[in-house]
Amino acid sequence: GEVVPEGGDGREAVGLAMAERPDVAILDIGMPLLNGIEATRQVLRRLPDTRVLILSMHAEEAYVLQALQAGARG
Repeated sequence: GEVVPEGGDGREAVGLAMAERPDVAILDIGMPLLNGIEATRQVLRRLPDTRVLILSMHAEEAYVLQALQAGARG
């Protein structure tokens, strides 16, 4: 498999996903400019076959539920 570039913020991550069309995107909940939950929504709206995984140091269930509701796979 090929690893695509890393974005510095949520908007860049969405742009890279649009350009690279990855099979899997790994996003952090706490990204600047656009958080990982909204970035997930935007990626999946345009690339519904991309699998999104969310990384976070937050342990609150609310973050997990929001990420899953946005379409993250894990």
